[in-house]
Amino acid sequence: METGDDGTKTKWQQSWKDWFQTPKAEDAKTILEKGRKQCADQSAVTGPVATELRRVTANHGSKASESPATETDPPTDLEPLTLEQLRGYVSLDVSTLSNEAISWQEKRRTGWRKVTTGISQFVQDFDTFLSRFSGIVEIVNMADSQYGGAATLVLSVFFMTVKLKAANDNSIQSCMRTIANRLPDLDIYYRIFADEVLATMLSNAYLDIVIFAQTATAYFQGHGLARFIKGIAHPKSFQDREDGLGKTFGEVRIRCNALVAQRIDQLAHDNEDLQKKVDNLGKQLEEAQSRHDDETRRVIFNRQYSEPKHTRQEKQAKLRRLLDGALFSTYDDAKSVLTLDMLKQCPEYKTWWEKSGSSMLVLHGNNNFDYSAVPQSWLSLAPLDLALELQALASSPAPSNMKAAVAYFNCDSDQDPITLNQDSDPTSPAKPEQVLYNVTEQLLEQQARVMRKMSDVDDIAHRLKRIKSDQEHREGAEHVTSTAMIDDSCQNIRQILQRCQAPLYIVIDRPELCKGCSTWTFVKSLLGLVEEAAAAATLKVLLVVKTHCWDIESWREVVDEETLRSNKLVILRRDQVDCD
Repeated sequence: METGDDGTKTKWQQSWKDWFQTPKAEDAKTILEKGRKQCADQSAVTGPVATELRRVTANHGSKASESPATETDPPTDLEPLTLEQLRGYVSLDVSTLSNEAISWQEKRRTGWRKVTTGISQFVQDFDTFLSRFSGIVEIVNMADSQYGGAATLVLSVFFMTVKLKAANDNSIQSCMRTIANRLPDLDIYYRIFADEVLATMLSNAYLDIVIFAQTATAYFQGHGLARFIKGIAHPKSFQDREDGLGKTFGEVRIRCNALVAQRIDQLAHDNEDLQKKVDNLGKQLEEAQSRHDDETRRVIFNRQYSEPKHTRQEKQAKLRRLLDGALFSTYDDAKSVLTLDMLKQCPEYKTWWEKSGSSMLVLHGNNNFDYSAVPQSWLSLAPLDLALELQALASSPAPSNMKAAVAYFNCDSDQDPITLNQDSDPTSPAKPEQVLYNVTEQLLEQQARVMRKMSDVDDIAHRLKRIKSDQEHREGAEHVTSTAMIDDSCQNIRQILQRCQAPLYIVIDRPELCKGCSTWTFVKSLLGLVEEAAAAATLKVLLVVKTHCWDIESWREVVDEETLRSNKLVILRRDQVDCD
């Protein structure tokens, strides 16, 4: 067992209880019974000791005798303390006993009485002794609670006899220190299961401690002068006992350490096997989730995609080479493209990026006069690099449901915008619903598992099917987009946003080139997603617009003031001539 928590301790206790019920426990129980009988043979307790025992047990809530203590009371007539009560009594009275010892020592500074001083140190040694002995008591209680109770009574009589007589003896204290130093801490026992060899060792240790306590009690019950004479006559009586106890308890510690090492090795082996199973289950779960995600995408998109991922990546790479190549490098550097580093230095960008919650940034401006005939915008490289940077971060090993989802779409007809109908002219202008369809596809490609409910899958699939149907009916009206188609497309993104814990980033380059509805209608729909996003959701939208094609400043007055004040809409203009 690795720790001494409640669950582990319960299993540890049960292992010993079960073991004590087996035939293997007979030898240990025989020794314990001998110790119990030894306790029963304890000589009569003198009146002051019996009175103190009654007082302490009464204070701990035990049943106290109402009759006054007689000159002698047999231990069987006394309400025994538990080991916990005795430990509490000793610990609580350490300071009190120390103060009392001062007055006792004042009376014993001269003559033969001075050999019996030092009670305060005895109390401290006894407290440590009980702490270590508690492990043995807890184990023998698994066999029968009377064993622990008997030993505690003997120790209680021993302690109170010494306390009331204010007596002490260096050899007995040395013996207690040996026991305390050799016995393992209680937590060590909690780390090992029942063991036959250890049980026999602990039973012998239990018996040795009982005999030691009785012998020491008998020694202290004698008159001080008699103890002094006895110490001169038999100077090594307790030293010999200490040597024997030290050997016994040293063997207990060695056995415990060996069992702990064995247990640690077993746990390490079990942990290795468990880790292999966990890794295998993790792989199986990942494979199952991947299959579920693929099936979700196939159901939603009716088993076909408007644009494979590798095709989209190739287009983005091609566009980047075009924007960062010779297209804008004919003249000096002051007329070069806007880079991502340059964009990140703009205060408006920082406001949009750092804002908690959802926000839209409209980046607009004109090319330099020398590039006015170039269909691409000098602003387009920075948003593309931002999308690529976010996509790289989304490929990190974090849980997929916590990764940011990034969708990028370029509406420039020269970049072969993808349409819903694969047989249509690839250079025909994109429509808002086509852009949003592609955006939805990209978001679900990265966050398909957020659509765990079949109802979510059905809802999105139904709306996409309706968009396709509408598109087919409008084949003769290429420049017309119904409001319902845009609403359905936005609702798909809204539903993903509600289910996704990670931020969503949508980058749309040149939305003013889309046909079928006004640019403001398209932009307003995206802004509506930002405004309606719940507090827990994060949607960041970045639009890139050529100002001479569509100027958002002319629409500022129709935008809600709160939207501008709260930075849900941030507008940034950069013309190429402004580049420095």
